[in-house]
Amino acid sequence: MDIENEFFLNENPSLESVLYWKDKHERVNEINEMIERFKFIFDDDREKFYEYNYEFFIRTVALASHYKNYDAFEVVFYFYIELTLDDEDSGTGYLEKYLSSGVTSKNQEFLLREWKSLYETFEFSDFVAIEALNLLIKSGYFSAEIDDLLVDLIQNEDPGMLSSIVMDLEQFPKAKNELKKKLYYVAPMIKYVGGNRFTNPYVEDWIEFAEAYLKYFKNICLDDLYDKIKILREENDQFLIDCLGVHDPRIKKINNKYFTKKRETEYSKVSASIVSTREELMKEEFLDKLPKTYQEWLKLPFLDPAQKEEMIDFMEDNVAEYLSNNKSSRKVGRNDSCPCGSRKKYKKCCLV
Repeated sequence: MDIENEFFLNENPSLESVLYWKDKHERVNEINEMIERFKFIFDDDREKFYEYNYEFFIRTVALASHYKNYDAFEVVFYFYIELTLDDEDSGTGYLEKYLSSGVTSKNQEFLLREWKSLYETFEFSDFVAIEALNLLIKSGYFSAEIDDLLVDLIQNEDPGMLSSIVMDLEQFPKAKNELKKKLYYVAPMIKYVGGNRFTNPYVEDWIEFAEAYLKYFKNICLDDLYDKIKILREENDQFLIDCLGVHDPRIKKINNKYFTKKRETEYSKVSASIVSTREELMKEEFLDKLPKTYQEWLKLPFLDPAQKEEMIDFMEDNVAEYLSNNKSSRKVGRNDSCPCGSRKKYKKCCLV
């Protein structure tokens, strides 16, 4: 097998055959034609595609991304939707990278049509509809209808599914304002209950929406700080990783050069520092402006009745859970510190 074709035909191509394609920009049209041919194979026999062609297709898309050529955008989008619906997640990250990097205003009409079709079929019960909307927004598209829909998403959908989409709301005034309102709404649950994603369901909103809030309302972009801690690899090494993927044993050896214990420790420290910065900024913006105690908060005038009722129920449930999970069987006395963490006596706090 010649070195030119080995990359597309051998499950374990030599590193030399991969690097052969690193600087063949003049042949990018052939790469796009290959992506088109994979679609014919997929449409003709999906099972055969997954068995014999899937990995080579992913490599080809990775190569198109490397050349920054996105002429096959619509075909790659088609594959992204179909592979996601088929639960073939092993290569969709490559397709997401290609689509996110290549989307422009010229894709708007196509993406609007595709998104409407997906939304009519799934609404937001499947992630593909949200990802299609995400790409549509990245293309610069705006409509009042989408702005209203984003408000509904922020109010009702899992914030983890919205972590990408909320970072691109610059041209959506209602959605940005709703994001701010959502954080004000959950702030008391964070201040007076605390916890993490597993013990406090409101923490998810707090974490996923914080960076977007700081970006829009404080002109602070934490993504810039994350960019500073990216691991920079040699050009050839990065190309091999992009084309072969992290599961190739040879790639694991390459990565070992960069992911030393010392480097991982440094990375963890910087990452922790960024999280700490985010939490301190959010504390100043929201938590420090709330009364010191839950009881004082309850007495505030003009509280949203629905929020107040939800907060009371939430506090009662959390105290009950704390008591039921406490290893000690001793009953909390009226004069003991309240387990909700308010530092007040139980009789003057959650017993009331």
